[in-house]
Amino acid sequence: MVKVILLLLAIWTLTGCNSDDNARSASNMPSTVPVESGYPVDVQTKTAEGLQEIQQKIIDGWREVGDLHSIAILYSGISENEIKLEIRSFGDVERELSERDIDAFKVSLFGLAGEPFPVDISVRACCSAKASVTGKITEVDTQGNRILIVNEHEKNGNSDDPLAFWVSLTEDGKAFEEGQEATDIFDSGLVGKRAQAWTTGLVNQSYPGQVAALKVVVE
Repeated sequence: MVKVILLLLAIWTLTGCNSDDNARSASNMPSTVPVESGYPVDVQTKTAEGLQEIQQKIIDGWREVGDLHSIAILYSGISENEIKLEIRSFGDVERELSERDIDAFKVSLFGLAGEPFPVDISVRACCSAKASVTGKITEVDTQGNRILIVNEHEKNGNSDDPLAFWVSLTEDGKAFEEGQEATDIFDSGLVGKRAQAWTTGLVNQSYPGQVAALKVVVE
């Protein structure tokens, strides 16, 4: 059940990635920023079945709630006696979500579920930390609207292959070239240039990997 839910979330979150990205990256991705849950005092412990029912309600209606608060859900799962969510700002990808933003989002989730429930929310921030993908652009896929970034200084796991990722933009992703926002960033003229990409944290573990970026900066 949870695998199905994760897949559904990944499909929407990685819009523009042109892949079946359905796993979270185990490495090379920035950590999330923890946020206190702040449960209402009347939240009761739920059974596993109860949490699954609530999570299905979230899956069925979270897009409307997300649009209301300009928040996207990156990950959803059930851990012990609570639902775990990872979220990010949607639209303005670099907007910092305040505790007030998160509390308001949580109240809307409770309304969607029809009752308060135990939830642990973490936030993926963009883009003050080190970029999760760095290297040189070696190829441009104009049809898929993506670029191949290869880092010759890092190896892909235990292999001799360099670390490499096909990078596309999320639905609300931004791209910059030489300090200017670009509307059509992925053209063949980028080959040979260095780039940094801040991603959603979800990655298809093929080689090269496939990721969706919230922000791409081409030097």
